[in-house]
Amino acid sequence: MMVLQLVDLSEKSPLPEEALRFVSSEKRKRLFHMVREEDKKRGLVGELLIRQAAGRRLEVPLQEVPIRRTRYGKPYIPGAGDFHVNISHSGCFVALAVGSRPIGVDVERMAEIDLKVAARFFTPQEYAYILSFADTRRRLRAFYTLWTLKESYIKAVGKGLSIPLNSFGFRLDDDIRLERGPDREGYRFHTQHLVGGEEYWLSLCYREEGEWRIRRMTEREFYNGLGIL
Repeated sequence: MMVLQLVDLSEKSPLPEEALRFVSSEKRKRLFHMVREEDKKRGLVGELLIRQAAGRRLEVPLQEVPIRRTRYGKPYIPGAGDFHVNISHSGCFVALAVGSRPIGVDVERMAEIDLKVAARFFTPQEYAYILSFADTRRRLRAFYTLWTLKESYIKAVGKGLSIPLNSFGFRLDDDIRLERGPDREGYRFHTQHLVGGEEYWLSLCYREEGEWRIRRMTEREFYNGLGIL
């Protein structure tokens, strides 16, 4: 069973100092140097989500979870076996995807954007697909659908932006098809619209068969689950 956990930070609660005891000293230093409070909160909640899921897997306290990162920045948990995690955050959402095979998640706040970005980073076919919509709102949704799908894919593969975004392409018809790309066989995709004060788009890339269990909670509910508030 794959799990997508969403924490909605739109309540704008103050960052609980008690939560910092669960993360490493290095992470606390990085959070301390962040200027914006919302960036600190997203960074803290993201790590706590990983620690919570991995702690259950390893049956250890949150602060004892050994989080490591590959040279491309993807988090992994040594000694956890067939346990894969990926994290993404934007605006008021922090998303964690957990599965038994490589997995990637990306969530983006839907802001107005110059579509020249798509001309630069997408394939010609993807750019033409976006422009096929006369309605500005539908163009924006098409852009963020493709953008989050691409991000989720390179995160699942585990090589991040070392894979150029225009080196592979998606076709969006009745289903989602990855037409070309490195090691593309066996990947599946899910994409959905989210509302949390503003509009968001989220996509998942995964290789595991089965159903998704989606959990969405408020910031306060998340902290309560950790025994903090």
